[in-house]
Amino acid sequence: MKKKGRKYFFLSLTLLALIFLPPLLPDASVSLAGEDPFTEPEALVIELSVNPEGGKWAFLEGTVGPAGENLLLKDLWITRPVQIAVRAENKDDNILVELRQYHWAEPGQTCATGTRGICTMQFKTQGDVWIHLSSGQEGGKVSMAVWESDEILPELKPWFVPKSGGQQ
Repeated sequence: MKKKGRKYFFLSLTLLALIFLPPLLPDASVSLAGEDPFTEPEALVIELSVNPEGGKWAFLEGTVGPAGENLLLKDLWITRPVQIAVRAENKDDNILVELRQYHWAEPGQTCATGTRGICTMQFKTQGDVWIHLSSGQEGGKVSMAVWESDEILPELKPWFVPKSGGQQ
């Protein structure tokens, strides 16, 4: 019986150490990759303006390098599909586009301009989406268009049907 009690004592001591020790250690919240996946990075917020033909859109131009640039699309709705088009001015600049939502360290979708010089992505989501643009070389010129559709609601049949006598 003594050995069994000692085993549970060391197990509970180990669990207590795992619970209380990490906050006391320096940089305990930093992942092995060197960045905290739950901390939102600094990003340029993309302001979508109303498109007279429907939806909202924004057009951006700039340069990116190996470190990349972070952009943020705020308050997206699942009923409003989004399309992103990225064009590299020079086809030798392979621009990598990464969409990230909850874990910043892991992209949800990726796309590269490649030899065509263009990359498009379409998605539906709820909440905020971060876009990370990076290039293999410094000073890669890039143009990006973002379009958010008007709300698209599915047709729903009525749940209640009138009685067979025409009475409701």
